[in-house]
Amino acid sequence: CRPSPAFIELGRDCTLCIHEATFEDSMAEDARIKKHCTITEAIDVALAMNAYRCVLTHFSQRYPKLPTLPSRASSKVIMAFDSLSFSLANLRWAPLSTP
Repeated sequence: CRPSPAFIELGRDCTLCIHEATFEDSMAEDARIKKHCTITEAIDVALAMNAYRCVLTHFSQRYPKLPTLPSRASSKVIMAFDSLSFSLANLRWAPLSTP
């Protein structure tokens, strides 16, 4: 989904935002055309929501490694991977699982 004020308001002050981040930032036009988000767009949505944590998911398989997260979001963002699981009770520690 593309970033929208309505979505941000719907998730305001949520505990957990799970957001797709299909495209790297250099592919913003492709993301727009295909109605997906870049990594930075997804992070910006979670920050605008004031989400406690954000799980980024739905990465394109064209990327062989995890992207570098902006420092402004590193304490809030969790990079999803196959079979990821964590307890909401341990959500405060979850960003430490991202390399």
